[in-house]
Amino acid sequence: MSSITEILNNLFTPDSIARAVKKLPKIETPVMDRIYNNRPTKPLPYVTVEDIQEIIQTVPVIRRGAQSISVTTEETTYQTIEPMPVRPSVSISSTELNNLKLLGRTGLEQWRREKIEYLRRIIRRTVEGLSAVSLTGKISWPMQTSGAWSTYEIDFGAPLSVDDADWNSAKIKDVFQLFNKMKLALTQKGYGVSYEIWAGEDAYTALLGMCENLVSTVKIRIEVTDAYISVGNFKVYLRNEPIQNPQTKAFEPTIPSNKIIMISTAANTRLFYCAIDDLDANLLPMPFFVKPVKIADPSEIRLIAESKPLPVPVSNALCWCKVL
Repeated sequence: MSSITEILNNLFTPDSIARAVKKLPKIETPVMDRIYNNRPTKPLPYVTVEDIQEIIQTVPVIRRGAQSISVTTEETTYQTIEPMPVRPSVSISSTELNNLKLLGRTGLEQWRREKIEYLRRIIRRTVEGLSAVSLTGKISWPMQTSGAWSTYEIDFGAPLSVDDADWNSAKIKDVFQLFNKMKLALTQKGYGVSYEIWAGEDAYTALLGMCENLVSTVKIRIEVTDAYISVGNFKVYLRNEPIQNPQTKAFEPTIPSNKIIMISTAANTRLFYCAIDDLDANLLPMPFFVKPVKIADPSEIRLIAESKPLPVPVSNALCWCKVL
């Protein structure tokens, strides 16, 4: 009979994990799905500054905790950025391990599927959070090192913005003009061909109120559905999905309540997945990996998942507006 360690190692090979993930239901992550759907892998555990320069046309600034490093690109220097690893885990007690010996192949696969689904959701939510905050032009995210919290920060450059919009007495034509102004800002940077408009809850509610109370002779097509509000050719989507801060556990909406963002979908936005520093993962780049690790005290097996994502936004393809 195979030992429990052998059983677990066979259950969690890179190939078996990949097959199990393919059978799991899709997790809705609007920022990743709509903006970061280009997800190349990197065979090394880092991304070079040249990779990022190709996308954002400028040099990022990296900060870890209090340290600040301005990244330069001299001809003889190849600088790198190692993404913050996302590494959740779940403990398997000795009692649960004993029970696994009683399961057949189908039972073991179901048990593995449940553990993978739990860990995959944590990683996916974290990557969605990183992707959402990157829309500000900067990733600023809590990271835990040696039991203490610090901040992992990469500044890709300030996004575009237009003047604040006072919607207290605004009319539909004012909204239409605002969207045209935001589109023009993107167009001037070469990104106005295709785009999405996302609104926080208060901004979206204000726009909804204007549409409901519309009395106008201006011939602008208005459409209100359960998915979006259309003003002329501009479709506005509510983006209030909660993103949880891993340190404070507080939730913040994907788009701040009083803000609107127009995002070019034609930009070269990418979400890199770098190689995982683990021999059991064959040092391969993958969005998700799980490894069983034996812990002596207390006696248990810990399933440790890992992913090394790096969302890279194009700041000139993002245009923000604050709604008063």
